Amino acid sequence: MMNNEFKIMLYVKDVDAEKAFWQQLGFIIENEQEVLGYPTFDMRVSEQSNCSFTVYSLSFIERYSPSIATNQPNLLFTSSDIETIYQKVKKITNQVSDLNPLPFKNFNFQSPSGHFYTIRES
Repeated sequence: MMNNEFKIMLYVKDVDAEKAFWQQLGFIIENEQEVLGYPTFDMRVSEQSNCSFTVYSLSFIERYSPSIATNQPNLLFTSSDIETIYQKVKKITNQVSDLNPLPFKNFNFQSPSGHFYTIRES
């Protein structure tokens, strides 16, 4: 049987830049360590979240699991205060779309490693 808690793995070019980026968005950084000489960390949206993200160096994945190195999930976050999070993201990166009103309020942004994420109003 699986637990209610789950992790999503993200493979990034620059672990430190990603950590700084997600910290600025308010994510909680946990379990920073090195695995076989490569930095990694876990993060979650809040302490109560059942989902966490484990961030690995893309170089580590390419070396030890090359068949999955190009797999990247499309992540959709939700927010009940989308205007505030939109303004916060715009201050952190210029790689952010306009706030789209349809089919529901949403926007996309890019992390330092070039991955796109979406936030929609909940």
